[in-house]
Amino acid sequence: MQSLESHALEPTKAELKGLSFGARMIRFLPVYGLVILTLLLIVIFSILLPNTFPTLLNLRAILSDKAIIALLSLGAMIPMAAGRIDLTVGYGIVLWHILAISLQT
Repeated sequence: MQSLESHALEPTKAELKGLSFGARMIRFLPVYGLVILTLLLIVIFSILLPNTFPTLLNLRAILSDKAIIALLSLGAMIPMAAGRIDLTVGYGIVLWHILAISLQT
């Protein structure tokens, strides 16, 4: 059975050996940078807007508004996980988004 696991961006233990803590964090940024940025933004907005941002109502609004985009993104992830890049996914997402907006008006 062929493995589809990729370690293209993730640094190996040999590359991390002998590096300082700061240098290790810099090596991990391409892999985990967006997750770290997302968590950092959540913390910052929760501190700056404690009465509006970290509420259950806001979380529910975010999840309900982005559910369609999340499902389409998961569909786009399948060819990428298989090692193929399918550029028609973006076309389909835009087409169905325009269709959904036009049906709502």
